[in-house]
Amino acid sequence: MRVLLAVLVTAASSVAGATAPITAGEFLARAEPLMQKSKVTLLFSSEAKTLMKIVGEAARKTRVRVEADRAAGRPTDTCLPKGRASVSPDELLAYLRSLPPQRRGESFDQAFGGFAAKKYPCRG
Repeated sequence: MRVLLAVLVTAASSVAGATAPITAGEFLARAEPLMQKSKVTLLFSSEAKTLMKIVGEAARKTRVRVEADRAAGRPTDTCLPKGRASVSPDELLAYLRSLPPQRRGESFDQAFGGFAAKKYPCRG
């Protein structure tokens, strides 16, 4: 699953968002059952592909927001590495599970930004 997610996130990060907005809780509810599937099943799963596109688009939006903040001289909440950032499905889902119920209603894009800030904090 980890390799599949990395490959599809990379591919999806260049695709402009053709998906409807989704909340962190909705993403979690849709992703958790997929974690029980085999890697082969996931390769052909339209749901897995859809969720990976959502992750890729959230990553792209986070990077654009951070770059805009830097360009405007504002502090950033995350310092994503240059190039491709690694996203482990286990880490991402654990982060989403850790959100209090009221935060699970926020957009997945916002939740992903929080995940990125935790995984890739700015140092110094």
